[in-house]
Formats: sequence, C-alpha cells, structure tokens
Amino acid sequence: MAENVIGFVQFYGYTPCINMFNQSKIDFTADDRDLNFLVSETSDLRHIMKSISDLVPLHKDRYHKLNIYIHEKEHGVLARDLLFLTIMCETSLSKRERMELFIDLYANCLLRDKTDAYLQGVLNELIQLVTEDVRCSSVLSQNVHFDSLKFKERDELENVISSYYSNHTFDIEKQHD
Repeated sequence: MAENVIGFVQFYGYTPCINMFNQSKIDFTADDRDLNFLVSETSDLRHIMKSISDLVPLHKDRYHKLNIYIHEKEHGVLARDLLFLTIMCETSLSKRERMELFIDLYANCLLRDKTDAYLQGVLNELIQLVTEDVRCSSVLSQNVHFDSLKFKERDELENVISSYYSNHTFDIEKQHD
C-alpha cells in the first residue's frame, strides 16, 4: 500500500532496536566462519548499532569477518546510513562529538554551524566512496563496498549525497512563519 503513496520515504523505523545476532543462535567465540547478515529496509541503522554494540564488548578476540549487508529501497535512506556510519567510525573525534553530530543530523531541521561544517567536509569523501574513487580517504573505505549496486544506482546515490551541500538554500525559520 505504501508504494502507491507519492513522495513518501520512511527515514525512521517504527520498532524498537533489537540485537539481530541473538536470533541467529551462533556462538561468536566458537564459530570461526565469516558470518553474513542481511538487514533489509529497516529505514535506519538502529538494529545494526544495537547488535554491534552488544557484540563488541563480549567478543573482542573475534578475528573472522562479520559482513552486514544493508538493503534499502530508497537511495536517500542509504545515503543517510552512510553518513551515520561515517560519524560512528570517525575515531579522530571524541565520543561526545560524534554523539552530538549524530543527534543533530538525525533529528534536527536546524543544524549547528559545527555540524554543518562537519557535514560539508565529509560529503566529498562520501561521493568518492560511492564512486570508488582511488583518492577516497573516508573512514569507511576499507569496510563499505558497493559491488552489488548498479552504476545507475551509484549515480542516484551520489546525487542524493550531493544534495546535502549547503548551496541549496532553504530558510526553515521563514517557512515556519
């Protein structure tokens, strides 16, 4: 039914976050295989964040790959996920700074100048990541891959990320009045 609605993109999930690894019945300390998980159309990263945050403190000695595949129908949601993953993996920032960036970008219409400066600074990296530019210096470049996306889908994703540049003026305070 939601497919017939024009202009609707779900940016937030409706359910509480769950640890998706709990349902897998896999013993992460004993299992030495590379593990693969598919997360499809959840609208945000809440399940991935919960699952990894529960797993990391318990299994620090795990050296086998944990592959998480994200499937989203809307390119805007996927672009947003990439931005939030970048913030989470940005170890050059303190935990508090990353938290403030995440909260500011996740829920606000009006961004702080500091948040906007970070966003404008990371956009080129995200575009280079999506287009697989060899100059890419993104913190995600070694961990995020777009092998399963068609070039047309990559171009659409690049267009969404490009729309985040500040040169698109929209005065939300004026529109509110």
